[in-house]
Amino acid sequence: MIAISNALLYPAFAFLIGGLFLTLIPEKYKPTMVVTRKYFVIIVGSIVLLSLFRVFSVAHYVSTIFDLSIIDAMIRVLTSFNVGSVWLTICFISSILIAVLIFNKKDSFMGNYLSLFLSIALIIAISKGSHSASLEPSLGFIAHSIHYISVSIWVGILFVIGLCAKDERNWPAFLKWYTPLALAAVLILSLSGFFLMRGIVPEYTNSLMLTYGQFLLVKHLLFLVIILYAFINGIVIRKKLKEDPSFRPKKWLRLESFFILGILSVTAFMTETTPPHNVASTLERVEPTKIFEWFHGSVSANTTVVFDANVLTGLLLIVIFLCGFMVIQMAWRKWSLIYGALGGVSILVASYFLVMTAITVEHGIVSDGVVYTTIEEAIKGNNQVEEDLFIFQIGNRDENVVYVLYTVNHSQLISELLLKTENGFERITDSRLIIGGVPIKDSEHKIRTFLVTDGPWLQRGKEFTYVTFGYVQEPEEIAHVEIRYEGENKKVEVLNQSFFNISSSIVQWDPLHPILFYDKSGTEVGGYMRGFMESGAYCH
Repeated sequence: MIAISNALLYPAFAFLIGGLFLTLIPEKYKPTMVVTRKYFVIIVGSIVLLSLFRVFSVAHYVSTIFDLSIIDAMIRVLTSFNVGSVWLTICFISSILIAVLIFNKKDSFMGNYLSLFLSIALIIAISKGSHSASLEPSLGFIAHSIHYISVSIWVGILFVIGLCAKDERNWPAFLKWYTPLALAAVLILSLSGFFLMRGIVPEYTNSLMLTYGQFLLVKHLLFLVIILYAFINGIVIRKKLKEDPSFRPKKWLRLESFFILGILSVTAFMTETTPPHNVASTLERVEPTKIFEWFHGSVSANTTVVFDANVLTGLLLIVIFLCGFMVIQMAWRKWSLIYGALGGVSILVASYFLVMTAITVEHGIVSDGVVYTTIEEAIKGNNQVEEDLFIFQIGNRDENVVYVLYTVNHSQLISELLLKTENGFERITDSRLIIGGVPIKDSEHKIRTFLVTDGPWLQRGKEFTYVTFGYVQEPEEIAHVEIRYEGENKKVEVLNQSFFNISSSIVQWDPLHPILFYDKSGTEVGGYMRGFMESGAYCH
């Protein structure tokens, strides 16, 4: 309900500010308007009522927590909570504004100026209760106020002209002053928006994993579409009117207003979604958005989102530019407005797919936080039972991570990752790959390939990682093995009758991958092939 009230509150503020701003503009610089003071009084009253929904919401919560009646809870909220004091301030300013509107019967310049001033004061008052103001009481409050005022002036004038203009007289004169005003407003709201985003969403790319981040992305993409329509209404149509005075420009202004309503609605729903100040900690409490997982698979608190442009990125950019060019041509050639709307929607969808396909996820490494002096101690961990640990080989996974191939009591064959630190080694969570079943001491060979699509083994920037390792007793004297994946052939040295290899790809390889055994002379002396790859962390 709060989201719906906000979705109505934002256009109401915009219409009020835009309409009152236009009362200060001489008639020769704008189309003929049909906006009376009665409309403004109704809008101010609706602002008071719509902003009351948040007070009711908090009061309901307080009544539940403290077992109070709704009336007692309302009194407590109005007298003790910031949201209550903000609403009382709105009521006070609105009362004065309504009085000014009613008694300004002669439509005097000073009366109109005072009305606009009081309307801006309303925005400043409501900004006091914004999320950014709660994070940074001074700068956040100022930035939100500037942002809200800039949006209301730019959008409000657009709404009023699009809905309430009786004709299209003086359109070139209107565009002559409105276009630079709109440009200035867009520049100011963009700068203030970046400042607000820095405090609310410091991890923009990572926030795409969450509902709030997805809403924010759609909002920004809608903004780009609106900029295209603003270019059409401010530049293209001005030139078209010089060539064809019979051209009717108001319909394209209404189309721009339609997309602006979309962005205001998205913003309203964002107010009811938790802003992710820290994405990792947020993902520990809430589920990632399903649409992100549809694109990139399962994610966790250790997942990082990075941009990684590809061929599809370039193709979608071409599609977006072509759609933009076509929309401009539609306006110039006076095509039906439905085609212009479809063009805007196409740009929005293509832009969304561009962003979602131009990013990739990297699964971070999480350790147990316990520092062990040696690799042997790290592998044994806190297990105090005496076991026969034998390490076949150790190698570097990357700069700070080592892999260890080992066995305990010559039973299971295990590969594990350890994090190197200044003081020793830490065990990496969920990094053990285990070949169980018949003990290795009783087997001619134990060889498996693990197909990894997430977790600490997955190589950054890749979709699939293949971890192949094994222990070979028969045939004896093997010097190296050759692993023939679908995407590459790898020769791997054998140490202590064991071998280990990591390969990665962006496409999934065929599970059939022969492994050939070679002696010191390079002669093939045997081989092994398994018809599938392991998808879990344990296999027989």
